[in-house]
Amino acid sequence: MLQAYSTNIDVAANAAFPFNNATLDKGCAEKLSAPATLQLNQRGVYLIEVDGFATSAEAGEDTVQLYVNGVAYPQAISSFTTETAAIATFAFKTFV
Repeated sequence: MLQAYSTNIDVAANAAFPFNNATLDKGCAEKLSAPATLQLNQRGVYLIEVDGFATSAEAGEDTVQLYVNGVAYPQAISSFTTETAAIATFAFKTFV
C-alpha cells in the first residue's frame, strides 16, 4: 500500500502532478519512483484513488487524468470548473 501526496505545488497545463511525499509505504508491490511516477512492481489489480484541490489564475474548465505507461486511462478522469483564484475539488477512483 502506498499513499503519496503533494502540497502547494504549481502545475503547468498538460504536465504531470509531482508527488513530493509518501506517507504510507508498506510492502514492495508499489513505490514512488520519481516525483510524478508511481511504479507498480507486481502483477495484480490495484485501486487508484485521487482526491485534490486546485486553484487557477483563470476561470474555466480543467481536467485531471491518470496515465498508465504514457497512455491516458479513460476510466480515471475528473473535469471541474474553476473560478479565478477560487478553490475547486476533483476526484476519481479506478482499478488498474
